[in-house]
Amino acid sequence: KIENRGSAGVTMLLVLLSLPAEAAPGRRLSEPEPFPMPEPSVKCADIWPNHDNYDKTITFRGDPPQPPYGQESVQAFDKDLYIDFAGGRANGVNLGQFTNGAVQFIGCRGNKAGGKLMTESGRKGIYASNTDGRQLLSDCGPNSFFCEDFIETEADGTKREVLTFGTKDVDGDGVSLDTPFEQLYMCVNKSTLEACGPVPPGQSPLDGPPPGIANTRKITDWVDCCNSSGGKCSAPAPKSAGPDEQPDLSLATELCRRLGYPNGDLTFANALFEEQIFCPSGIDTFSLPPVFDFKTPTQFMTQVITCWVDYEEAIPPPDAPPPKSPPLAPPPKGPDPDKTPPFPPPFPPPLEPNPP
Repeated sequence: KIENRGSAGVTMLLVLLSLPAEAAPGRRLSEPEPFPMPEPSVKCADIWPNHDNYDKTITFRGDPPQPPYGQESVQAFDKDLYIDFAGGRANGVNLGQFTNGAVQFIGCRGNKAGGKLMTESGRKGIYASNTDGRQLLSDCGPNSFFCEDFIETEADGTKREVLTFGTKDVDGDGVSLDTPFEQLYMCVNKSTLEACGPVPPGQSPLDGPPPGIANTRKITDWVDCCNSSGGKCSAPAPKSAGPDEQPDLSLATELCRRLGYPNGDLTFANALFEEQIFCPSGIDTFSLPPVFDFKTPTQFMTQVITCWVDYEEAIPPPDAPPPKSPPLAPPPKGPDPDKTPPFPPPFPPPLEPNPP
């Protein structure tokens, strides 16, 4: 099951979308797919420039850390390895080579220096949605991004190889200034990663304030949602569904397949009042050719993407029998009782003394 964070104090559990598959013992579980999956499966070191600087033992305390916590809760990321994205600097994974440019990048976008977006007065960059609900939003800080890969062993001995990445800032519910929705973004439909750097032509300029009568504070280096290729699009969110339906998570599964994993799930937040408050995802399907949509905002917000592949352990051959011991040497032969033992030769006669 996967956790869906909705209205304040309410937690819904949604059934994961997983694609069952079968394979011979010791073979990768898979099913026919419209494109080849990479072998071996992609790892964080393959897609995340800051992989070597990430310390998973550090407990995330917010970006920036909330008092009484300080620098001990800040990752030692190399900001020179951040990606230029929509006029700011972002920490995340580079995916263009695996998606044929459909998705170049997924990560947390900060200001031009690679820090969390802040107001001119030094407050956290929080703004209200331009909807009746006035839900509170923010952009996940680069220090909150993570990527981990590992292997789990199930009780039956099955091995599960996991790749998971996104933001650790997942507790927001959009209700208070302490709990805004922290949004994860991606760059869509650019031929190169470098093309994701500038704010797309015709899009609102940097620095805000964001649109909406409730927003009066300028947020340094803030930029509006994507309205074309290369802009700030929401990470691949679930497609909206009816009140009695589960959201469609197929976009996550398709992305995971491109990374070598036949299964994919999302940890996501659900806007209050079913309002469409989050940026368009920019991409509707990974079909060939992909279908892009830069106009439709979403009700759901992806925070973490998790991919996995299961392996069935091959049954080991039975233990080989121990080598046979060499045959024992026959015991030494004793005297034959039927034979008379030979007499020793008689002593020679004494020598006669020489005559005088």
